[in-house]
Amino acid sequence: MANMINSGTRPALPDQPRDRRRKKIDATSYLYKVPFAFGWNREIVLRNTYPRKKKKGDVYYYSPENVKFRSIKEIFRALPENGILKTKHFLMAPIPTEVNDYRTEFIRKAGTKPKEYMEFNNKRTRNLATEEEAAVNGMGVKEENIAPSTSQLCCHCNNYHN
Repeated sequence: MANMINSGTRPALPDQPRDRRRKKIDATSYLYKVPFAFGWNREIVLRNTYPRKKKKGDVYYYSPENVKFRSIKEIFRALPENGILKTKHFLMAPIPTEVNDYRTEFIRKAGTKPKEYMEFNNKRTRNLATEEEAAVNGMGVKEENIAPSTSQLCCHCNNYHN
């Protein structure tokens, strides 16, 4: 029988050349937009390389907790095992997902930080602050901001008495 590939599932065909072309990535797929629904943000930084035949760049993801991730391995370590988000939902190629919202996905050139970037950055920190405030008391009110009550809740009738 012909040579078997390591997995033993199909024979190797030495007379056929391997197709070394990369698969085309459909960056507009809904699969890559799932993290945005969970509060993740994506930043593409295009490198200043010449000649510009191919645009090269770096992709960074920011978690809802405002942690910056530079690789899929870092994201994999941070995701919960039984969570809805998987690494297949994150696109590390510097291709826009066409969300059309620069506050969710921001594209910029290396060495530049336009005014929209500041809004993108402020949105991430604002979301973090509002989530902390909402989680403090379950209703968005910090307990230290609640005025102390002079009346006490009665343990017998569950009414307030002075």
